[in-house]
Amino acid sequence: MPKFQLILISIVFLIVGTTVFATDVITMKNGDIFRGEIIHQEMNQFIQVRLSDGVEKHLKWDEIQGIKKELNTAHASDAEAREFLDEPSSHPIVWFFSVGSTLNPSTTNTIVVQGISTIGTPTSGAGAWGFGVEAEKPLSNLFAISSRFDYASYAYVSGIAPDSQFSLVIIPKISLSNTSIHPWVGLGGGAMLTSLGLSSMTIGSTTLALSPSTAWSPVIDPCIGIDFDISSKMRIGFELNYFGTSGGFNGTQTTGSFSGTYIANFTRTWWEASVRLGF
Repeated sequence: MPKFQLILISIVFLIVGTTVFATDVITMKNGDIFRGEIIHQEMNQFIQVRLSDGVEKHLKWDEIQGIKKELNTAHASDAEAREFLDEPSSHPIVWFFSVGSTLNPSTTNTIVVQGISTIGTPTSGAGAWGFGVEAEKPLSNLFAISSRFDYASYAYVSGIAPDSQFSLVIIPKISLSNTSIHPWVGLGGGAMLTSLGLSSMTIGSTTLALSPSTAWSPVIDPCIGIDFDISSKMRIGFELNYFGTSGGFNGTQTTGSFSGTYIANFTRTWWEASVRLGF
């Protein structure tokens, strides 16, 4: 933490501490946390804190990661009890690993053969599975930002080979991070790679060879969830994601009443419900 920020926070604590009953919380760079009352300090040198059991600690300035003040609910009003002065840099990155099930998948394809024939084909998907890896960085007690990699298997009711969906999204979040329960909501956006499980598709009497069988497309990812602290370094949670993407494939027609090239555009959506573990 920059020294000028520690100085500013310390001055604010001295002012606030004279008006409400509060506990000073000092987080050290080695992970240690001390709660008590700051009784003396020398700017850029050290802080002297009296812990709740009466023991006094001498903490070197350069070893301090962050300082915040927790208002004591036994002595402050309900409104004051939820207020925190917090230094965002004291929040480390949290890694989450999730696994879940895809729900209610749906695809609409538009096939254009030689620019003269258009066929719309809605396709019902079947529930499959997916997993994700996410790095979340809290920006404050209320806001966070995440980068997430997700894989989903897109299955079909008809039993044909499932497609693979790989996405990389950035998710700004509203996330409560200063309690042991962390509800959150986010709106992500990024890119998705769709890899088809089929090498060809048949529409009526027409067989279309798919080449290539992969396509990049934009994706949106609104999401909501809740995480619970199960220790100081581990969380477990639940999330619900909605994925929406669109893309296109180029191919060649091999049989049927038309010959030549075609373009297959698709719009695809699904939900994904997951359990996640954070470290």
